Amino acid sequence: MGIRDRVSTQSTWVDPDNADALQCLANLRILRERDVEASELLDKVLAQVLSESEDKVFNADFCKQTGRLLMELSRYSDSASVLEKVVNSSEENVEAWYLLAYAYYSNGKYNAASDCVKVLSQLFEKKELQDKEIQEATAELDQKLKELEGKKEDMMDQEEDEYEDEEEMSDK
Repeated sequence: MGIRDRVSTQSTWVDPDNADALQCLANLRILRERDVEASELLDKVLAQVLSESEDKVFNADFCKQTGRLLMELSRYSDSASVLEKVVNSSEENVEAWYLLAYAYYSNGKYNAASDCVKVLSQLFEKKELQDKEIQEATAELDQKLKELEGKKEDMMDQEEDEYEDEEEMSDK
């Protein structure tokens, strides 16, 4: 057990509900491929973040990191719940919008992901952002969404053609 593991574990002994320590420990568990333990720790963090009260407010960076860790565990719906809080409180947080778009996309919520990409495009124009990495990742996600939309339209056209063929066969 490394020093980080020991310190994080010991800090949860002192304060078992310390969200920072739980998140740090979850991150270490993910790095060590102990996903079940990481998921259990993140359940505790998630409960705190989603039931945020006046005396316990989590900043955007903490929530974005929690969202990332949840995505690492393929918990896209939970990740989206946390990231939605960030974009609702800070509408111009480009990184949070991208992470939310990716969480939606990974969870099969393509319309919601597309809506996030549109917001990102508006933010890029409005803010004249220089973050090329997020812009490139957003463009890549937008391309994937457009490809999915094209496939969806092709499938609908194919179903329409099959339906018309069936109608012609039944008329004969």
